[in-house]
Amino acid sequence: MNMSGTTKTNTSLILSVIIMALSPQMVSAQDDDLSVDFDLNATSDYIYRGISRTGGDPAIQGSVEVSNDSGFYGRVFASSLDNGLGQDAETEFALGYFGSATNFDYELSVAYDKFWGGPNDKGYAEIRSSISRDMGFLYARTGLNYAPDNREFGGGSSLYGYGEIEVPFPINIGIPLSMNVRTGYEAFESIDNKWDWSVNLIAGINDFVISAGYHDVKGNTFFRGKSRFNLSVRYYF
Repeated sequence: MNMSGTTKTNTSLILSVIIMALSPQMVSAQDDDLSVDFDLNATSDYIYRGISRTGGDPAIQGSVEVSNDSGFYGRVFASSLDNGLGQDAETEFALGYFGSATNFDYELSVAYDKFWGGPNDKGYAEIRSSISRDMGFLYARTGLNYAPDNREFGGGSSLYGYGEIEVPFPINIGIPLSMNVRTGYEAFESIDNKWDWSVNLIAGINDFVISAGYHDVKGNTFFRGKSRFNLSVRYYF
């Protein structure tokens, strides 16, 4: 693997996201109705729906989100990658709407994921939806995502449904702690379906969120579909 080329590609994509986020045009556009949020994340293993996108290696990620009071938002995400297929970086562009009704929050979005590098750059679009409720002692969310042509896993359509709960620790130790439990099922047109699940311990310290988790996946033949632990540190600014 050409590590020099991989590093240059990954660094360029991450820097592009950060530069765009900090551009004077974007920052000066903020007013009472418009907000711009950024985050940077370092993770020991980039795990997505139970599958490692870095083969157990660390990843550096960044995102920018622009939203307004109406509920509409746009988001750009970039990450280093090592998926075993020659791709060494990922970008995602998403447009969506977030709203509330009768004590429930809901979200609808369309995202396009692009994987860069290797013999063939590939990408696919996905329609995403979720509904959630925060009851104070418990946060719960369920969602359904549909990709007409999931090129990450051989092409053909895919449908992913999931549910998760997050419970804050009742004991005050000086920092907010919570436990997140999530499970999902993904049905593919061209390959075996899969279950995934995870348990994460999450701590918030000022503008940082630190999480440590266990992830597992069953019911498929993915060469990276196995149990894994990861540690992530995310900084919001």
